[in-house]
Amino acid sequence: MITKTRSCYHSLGLAHPGMGNLNSGLKFFKRSLQLIEKLLVDHCQIADNINNMEAVYHKMGDYKSAKEQFQNAVACIRSYSINTQALPLVTTI
Repeated sequence: MITKTRSCYHSLGLAHPGMGNLNSGLKFFKRSLQLIEKLLVDHCQIADNINNMEAVYHKMGDYKSAKEQFQNAVACIRSYSINTQALPLVTTI
């Protein structure tokens, strides 16, 4: 049940920025992240969620927060050794 709820929050987080509702999108991504962390599920989902938050911050013009979220996503990938072959691509963007 919680996984489906998390998925819904994540989907809403993806949809709202596309409609121009950046703050709402960010709110849904944050709620999704809280549920992922609570479940201690796939860390790739955590990194993906953080990266989506980075994209919203970037669209908002909050480059400092965007950079912090990007660095958090990279740290998440590094700490859990997820898809280490893709890591050089991620860190050079």
